[in-house]
This record gives sequence, C-alpha cells and structure tokens, in this order.
Amino acid sequence: MMKNIFIIVTSLILFIGCIKESIRIETKKNVINDGETYTAKIYAPIYDSTIFPRYFIIQNNIDTHRLITDNNKGCGIFRAVGYKDGQTKYVGFAEYINKEGEYEKKEFAISFEVK
Repeated sequence: MMKNIFIIVTSLILFIGCIKESIRIETKKNVINDGETYTAKIYAPIYDSTIFPRYFIIQNNIDTHRLITDNNKGCGIFRAVGYKDGQTKYVGFAEYINKEGEYEKKEFAISFEVK
C-alpha cells in the first residue's frame, strides 16, 4: 500500500514539474468588423515582479515593435485595426526574468478575423 502511494506521489511531482508555463493571451473577441480595433492583453508566465516583462511583435519578418506594458497588470497591450477581410496573424515574443532569476524568451501568436 505504501509503495503504491509513493509511486503515485512521485509521478504527480514529476508530472507537475514537466508542465511548462506558456504565454496567455486574453481578448474580448476574435472577430472584428472592417475598421474596428482589435485589442489583446498578453501575459508572461510567472516572472520576477520587480522587473516587468517586455513584449514584442514581429512585422513582415523584418521589423520588431515593442508593445506597451500595462504597469498595473504587467501585461503587454496589442492593438491592431482591421482593414483587410479575412484571417490576420501576428507573431511575437516576450522576454522576462522568471522566479528563479533566469532570463526567458517565449514566442506567441495572435490571430483574429476581419469581416
């Protein structure tokens, strides 16, 4: 009985340790009208609260733009106006210092539809 409990507890600890934190993106809607502004909030995984994460969007695989950071929530604010009907996709990355004091860089993608 004790052996089974030990195996279960050990398995849970290993499983939880393998879960990787990822970028979380919050938005009110994924479909906007032509000329409307799409807004998304981008949250980095657990980070050192004394240093805010930095958020970037890569445009046309050439230019990199830094996003505005909400100083109260520590999230990046992404805004785009939709003018071309169809699916629109942006890629970016977040740079931050994790709780262990290590530098991390995680990529993310934002997509929405313009009608």
